[in-house]
Amino acid sequence: MAAFLADVVISTGGALLILFAGLLLSAGVAFTLPIVLFLSFLVRNVYFIFFELRWGGVTPGKRLLGLRVIDRRGGPLRAGAIVARNLTRQAEFFFPVEMLLATHGWFWSPGDILPVAIWIAAMIGIVYRSPDHLRAGDLIGGTIVISVPKRSLVEDLARESHAFEFTPEQLQH
Repeated sequence: MAAFLADVVISTGGALLILFAGLLLSAGVAFTLPIVLFLSFLVRNVYFIFFELRWGGVTPGKRLLGLRVIDRRGGPLRAGAIVARNLTRQAEFFFPVEMLLATHGWFWSPGDILPVAIWIAAMIGIVYRSPDHLRAGDLIGGTIVISVPKRSLVEDLARESHAFEFTPEQLQH
């Protein structure tokens, strides 16, 4: 969850930069909420898919926390699996949040919140009910997120210099 939140902060920052650049270049053309949500959708998905494809299943947030996406069956991580797991994230988290944003602003009625809360609770329930505690995107994509062990370097053997003295008998051999 921490890696996801780090990635959301990074991708949202990128989306905001693109939005502000678009506002500056639009010369007064009004941006509507659907356009903003569509741009946000594109940036988020391009962000996650790009990094997981280019960095072998790692996004900046995952790299920060030492995590990686791999194929659950041990095979190579396929592009289709990465796309499936990331597009599913839209349905799991972002669409419900965007539904709240697209309703009556920041003042919601129970009719606005209840379906979204049920949906998010169902997505969390999938994680707790799946055998390996996988989210829906990992179940659909056939992937799993693992912790990458930290590499520790072995003490440099060449640092210590050992003086070997050979006897004449050893040198004869």
